[in-house]
Amino acid sequence: PPNRELAKHLRLSGASQDLIEAASGLKCRACEKCARPPLHPVAKPAALLDFNEAVAIDIIFLDNQQSKGNLAALNMVDIGSSYQVVAPLRNRKSDTVLRVFLKYWVNWAGPPGRLVLDLDTAFADSFADLTSDLAISMRAAAGQAHWQNGIAERYGSSWKSCWEKLCVAEGIRDEDMLDAICAVNDARNSL
Repeated sequence: PPNRELAKHLRLSGASQDLIEAASGLKCRACEKCARPPLHPVAKPAALLDFNEAVAIDIIFLDNQQSKGNLAALNMVDIGSSYQVVAPLRNRKSDTVLRVFLKYWVNWAGPPGRLVLDLDTAFADSFADLTSDLAISMRAAAGQAHWQNGIAERYGSSWKSCWEKLCVAEGIRDEDMLDAICAVNDARNSL
């Protein structure tokens, strides 16, 4: 986390003043290397939804020390609670995306009431059949209007920012992918 937030967490947990001051002065090479310009704040009323009432999904692409940008992952975000799960994909075929969605979301949370997604061939065929069988309504963003699935896009971008820092700091390779993805999921959902 940024130094300001780290110092706040330390202060709230009862850390000594010396430790809080030391945390305020920390410098992280990975964070400095991966820093991006700050985004403009966007205001929108919060969605008053129960958990698993609406889930935004999207496919994101990850880099690591071996593979540059060609590792696909399924990004799933509960709109009501902001709980996020990212899971690796072997390929972008509809059957594969369906199995990953069932394993990493439906298996523990149950079928969501509604899915918000992009128009992607990965969300067609068997994926669309299953959602029909489970009575999950789907709302697809228009072809070139990715902002209509803005929650998945923003959370995916934020998740990838954490991922990038982890890859720079730890040198993540293909064989470390699943463990590293789980670590970033845990970090994102813990704060």
